Amino acid sequence: MPPRLPDRYSLEVRIGRDGDVEEWLATDVELDRPCLVRVLGPESTIERRTEFLDAVRVAAGVSHLHLADVYEAGDLADGAFSVGEWPGGIRLSDRESADLVLDPATFLPNAEGLARALAALHERDEVHGAIDASAVFFPTARPAKLGAIGRHRRWSTPEGDTTALAAILEEALTGQPAGTYPPSQVIDGLSPALDAALQSTRLGRTDANGLAELIASVPVAQPRARPPGPSRRWLGFAVGLLLVAVVLI
Repeated sequence: MPPRLPDRYSLEVRIGRDGDVEEWLATDVELDRPCLVRVLGPESTIERRTEFLDAVRVAAGVSHLHLADVYEAGDLADGAFSVGEWPGGIRLSDRESADLVLDPATFLPNAEGLARALAALHERDEVHGAIDASAVFFPTARPAKLGAIGRHRRWSTPEGDTTALAAILEEALTGQPAGTYPPSQVIDGLSPALDAALQSTRLGRTDANGLAELIASVPVAQPRARPPGPSRRWLGFAVGLLLVAVVLI
């Protein structure tokens, strides 16, 4: 059953669930703009609703190009809700599922921006606590946005956020779990300096601001001509077959 929201929001399409949060594409009829509605239902506890609203309200006070804006949040008779900008329907996880290779010239400024947005959140003593590829909106020709604010936290430290962000950025480039391949060996035009920046951050050696500075210093090379070869997915499949062959021998 659709949640009962303030009259200014018209629910259009139920997107699905983000953990224990239900998501809807809605229209703000007063401003005639699309928005993303996130709702905790009656099954949620009072403690969980408090955690959700506290996180959303802190994020609402942070203005950054690469952080999804929050417009409104509050209690419902049987839950809690937030209303934020609609960053587009494409998430980083969708790009990975479709095996879409990210262009370095597009990836690097967006990766830097995401790190700076996370740093801005940390400066308010707020931890996201559940960053993964589905928490990052990465539409075509629009800035990437860190979203999914108010998820149930899986960790409670800024270090956890920063290492998670570095890991998903690396996985977005290689199509494999972080640490499997250096991104510069998979994507033309990427400098090995990015490999070092992401690895150092995954190992907990820098914070979100430090990650942003490292990414900002990575040069963008012109892609080299390369003969057609296997995709990232087939590369991973080939490695898996090789490991099986070694075990059988």
